[in-house]
Amino acid sequence: DNAKELQKKLLLLYNKKRQAAITAEICEISAAANAIASADAKGAAGPGLGVMDNEDSVAEDFMKELESGDVPDTPVSYDQFGPATREELPSA
Repeated sequence: DNAKELQKKLLLLYNKKRQAAITAEICEISAAANAIASADAKGAAGPGLGVMDNEDSVAEDFMKELESGDVPDTPVSYDQFGPATREELPSA
């Protein structure tokens, strides 16, 4: 009897933990989808990478910007100095 009662309790605990993990995963996916949707709606995600851009070229360009001092020391809102949407960005 004690073994069966312990088995029921452990199974219930296991199922609750598993359900909590599933719920947390769904929350993370939902939050990411909302963030992407709101960034797309605002145009805040910035321009996409071009065909020739890759991990190496982007890092190299970023290092050049850092060395030249083109990157501000404090974050600046994109809306303060640039286009509000991706459609307003100049085409490369």
